[in-house]
Amino acid sequence: MFFKTRLVPFIILLMVTLGCSQNITASYIKVKQKHEDPTHHSYSIEVIDPFDKEEKEFTIKIKNENTWNLIEEGETYFGSYKHGDLSNGATLSQIKQVSDPEQNVSN
Repeated sequence: MFFKTRLVPFIILLMVTLGCSQNITASYIKVKQKHEDPTHHSYSIEVIDPFDKEEKEFTIKIKNENTWNLIEEGETYFGSYKHGDLSNGATLSQIKQVSDPEQNVSN
């Protein structure tokens, strides 16, 4: 009985923890638009994965204004970002400019 009373809260805690996890994705991203809200000091970019057949656009939030200033619309980058469901957006972890992403993909 004592074992069962300890097991139930552990299972509930495990379910909550696993249900709230975020994914970290690394991919090529092409910047479509940049957005700035100076009143709230928030910065974001609208991007697509140029190698995804669906080319779904999603938003990546950027915490650092200096990073946001260096990103250019129309350019392709290799980035990693944290997200749950991409329809709710993502948060940028790292970003690196690439010269030509097509050179890095083998056919």
